[in-house]
Amino acid sequence: MSGGSRNSKIYNSMAKQLNDVLSPRVMTGHDVKAKITNLVAEYRKKKKEQGKTGSSPSSWPHYDQIDKILGKAHVFPLDSRLHLIFTSMTR
Repeated sequence: MSGGSRNSKIYNSMAKQLNDVLSPRVMTGHDVKAKITNLVAEYRKKKKEQGKTGSSPSSWPHYDQIDKILGKAHVFPLDSRLHLIFTSMTR
């Protein structure tokens, strides 16, 4: 991944670490960015559903973990949140 994203170094670093763990699967920085984008979109969808009056807690298995990271998004800058997401998902 060349140029483009201001966080490309972070995504590429995450991809390298994931590739070490997920071998023989190979991910690029672009793949990692897409996964995070999809994860955040799913979280926001579930968060919005939960905000409706009378709705039950989310049945999405990752909701609570992701909510701990993104639920207080204003506390951490994006780079820190990306690292926290990656760290929590690889444990």
